[in-house]
Amino acid sequence: MVMSLHYDNELERLRTEEDRAFRRKQAAWQDYMVAKEAASVAYETVQLTSEDRRVAREVHDREFEALQEVREQGSEVWAAFRQSRDYYGSCIDSLRQKADAEHQAMRECFGQASRAYECGDKAMAPKYSAEGHEHRVRRNELNARIGQLCCKIKEMRQDAERRAPKLDYSAFDAAKAKYEQAKVANQEAQACFKLLESQSRQAKEEFDKAKAAHRQAQAALRSRLSESRAINH
Repeated sequence: MVMSLHYDNELERLRTEEDRAFRRKQAAWQDYMVAKEAASVAYETVQLTSEDRRVAREVHDREFEALQEVREQGSEVWAAFRQSRDYYGSCIDSLRQKADAEHQAMRECFGQASRAYECGDKAMAPKYSAEGHEHRVRRNELNARIGQLCCKIKEMRQDAERRAPKLDYSAFDAAKAKYEQAKVANQEAQACFKLLESQSRQAKEEFDKAKAAHRQAQAALRSRLSESRAINH
């Protein structure tokens, strides 16, 4: 009788332990399912934000390439202008040297004419004066040519300013900002997924432990039931 009561108490204890183990297993299972679903949703978010990031990067790259193309077109226009400017600039330098030489020759001739008049050499004075006027005409012609070339350079600059496309960064800046936002969103989604994936693995480990504990409790209960039946018979 005492032994039977002992077995009854032990069976009740084992049933209680098995029931607790079962409930712990069920709770662990629910926690695992919740964690697994959260990780699954986070993974889908990673996929969506990765696609958004890819599309934003493509737009960013297209706008950058378009900006580079405009910059290259402008560079070509200004390179052509500089080439022509340098050519005409060298012509102007050469003409200025000639104009300076004509101006100096003019002053010398007028000086000689003045000295000839002062010395009473009236035959040479007009000759020197005429030569001085010839040098003045050539100087003025050279200066006029220099002025024309300077105007030409100015016109070429104005033409280059009209033809060179203006750089507009607004579209590129907007695409860059959108890409940065998409990148940050994707990075945050990846970090969130890694955390939830880790939590899901931990929940799975806890469930596996609870399931193993429940199996042990079931085995202990079945063993005690077998012993109790043997005694009763």
